[in-house]
Amino acid sequence: MSLSNTFRELVEIDSPSGQEQAVAKYLEIWLTSQNFEYFKDDIGNILAFRSGSGEPLLLCAHMDVVDPCLGVKPSFINGVVKSDGTTVLGADNKASIAAIIKGVEDYLAQTGEPRAIEILFAVKEETGGGVEFMDFSKIKSKQGIIFDLIKPIGTIAIASPYIYNFHIKFTGKSSHASRPDEGKSALKPAAKLITSADDGFLDNGLTTINFGKIEAGTGINIIPETATIHGEVRSFKKDLFEAHLEAIEKMAKKCASEDGVKVDFTTDGRCAGYEFPEDDTFIKKISAVLAKNGHKIVFYKTSGISDSNPLVEAGIKVVTLGDGITKAHTVEEEISLESLESMRALVFDFLQKLD
Repeated sequence: MSLSNTFRELVEIDSPSGQEQAVAKYLEIWLTSQNFEYFKDDIGNILAFRSGSGEPLLLCAHMDVVDPCLGVKPSFINGVVKSDGTTVLGADNKASIAAIIKGVEDYLAQTGEPRAIEILFAVKEETGGGVEFMDFSKIKSKQGIIFDLIKPIGTIAIASPYIYNFHIKFTGKSSHASRPDEGKSALKPAAKLITSADDGFLDNGLTTINFGKIEAGTGINIIPETATIHGEVRSFKKDLFEAHLEAIEKMAKKCASEDGVKVDFTTDGRCAGYEFPEDDTFIKKISAVLAKNGHKIVFYKTSGISDSNPLVEAGIKVVTLGDGITKAHTVEEEISLESLESMRALVFDFLQKLD
């Protein structure tokens, strides 16, 4: 089957986050046909291994797609693939899956003594709750590749931020608005915090802080007993990341104390960041393969995250690369057949040349 037909089949399989079973079945059939051993964990991640010479290389892609993604109808026009405009295309990340399938098939067919290959097909990358909860001890590879960066092919993500979500709940005392002396507003210290704290770009662009959501009150004639602020901190530097979280918590406690209310500060959604030097040996080898295939090398510090973040934290050097997709996560998402072919060729060459 051709690369374009494989891609068509994949995007026509519904796989919203948490409902990847149908595309997983498709991939299990393919893995069996290529003599891979595989297992599926309780979350739904598929880890496959095919024995061979040398150290294995991990190829990784995620099976889930952002909404709206049900009933994708791809169109191939003038070398570009789009949906019909009512759904996303799902090239993120099924273009990578198609490239892995065809690149691996070509490599195995054309190589007399193929190397060991490991493949991870992940769930819930778009929402969280997938790879970060798998058993990393089962992964044999020390290095790997992910095409999951919405940039031109040739782009290499050399850094990704540390992220934490924070939740700040102020608790005062409710009363009727006509008896303000009997209440203690939780909204006032919340507002004071938001207007006083630093946010946006900080540390010369290394850090971003966002206060994204506030929940408070039950009616306009009731003094609000609780007010909860939800936000996030992102930073490329772990020490800055930790310092800003500490500063926000300290300021929240100060605002609460000044207004005589209680405060609870909690965090979740942690994601570890990473940074690779441009002269890292593995990065240099990847760059050489990209250049050989005619791609301009661009080193990029991405503000987003991918499955590489938890894998890198687990000690597996997985590098995220540009996938050539444009307008991802919208109904205008598209990818060229040239980009699809480029990724297939790169999978083939990475298997040959990355040791």
